[in-house]
Amino acid sequence: MQLDGCIQSSFVQPLPGDRILIVRSRNRGGTNAEVWTSDGRREHQGDLGDAIEHVLTTPAGAIWAGYFDEAMAGSGPQTHGLARFTADLEPDWLYPQRPAMPEIFDCYALNLADETAWTCAYTRFHLVSVTGDTPTDHGPAPYRSAHALLTDGASGAFNRGLRTRIRPGDSVPDRCLSGDTCR
Repeated sequence: MQLDGCIQSSFVQPLPGDRILIVRSRNRGGTNAEVWTSDGRREHQGDLGDAIEHVLTTPAGAIWAGYFDEAMAGSGPQTHGLARFTADLEPDWLYPQRPAMPEIFDCYALNLADETAWTCAYTRFHLVSVTGDTPTDHGPAPYRSAHALLTDGASGAFNRGLRTRIRPGDSVPDRCLSGDTCR
């Protein structure tokens, strides 16, 4: 399939109904996200914010975006560090900026297990899950500065860099993913 007139992409993700999401990481205003159909028609375009570090989609079509530190200087959804959008590219949920939750200055790691998002973010590096509209702080992650988080919702592992191998000792303690704290 050829997409005539699409934006230059940093991320490409599948969406239900044989559609694809294309997102550009940087946006200084205007459009940086597009949804395309399998026959090459642009269905939606929108703004997911600036300084996008991660984009992932769920089987139901939710779009999750995690942002790097430069997003904090802007305005819009990116200032929350983590946001969920509808398949129509409309904001659906924003990470709460309240004392009970660790702040997200840079979304170092983001992954999905079905419809639940999991993140580990700078500066406190807590493992946080979001199910529906409810974020849960599972406490400090066993490793700081992980740039990748692998999870199926029941178990997981952190990867601290491109040359890091994931070993059984690097796995996330079961208590972190079961609803208890990581402490």
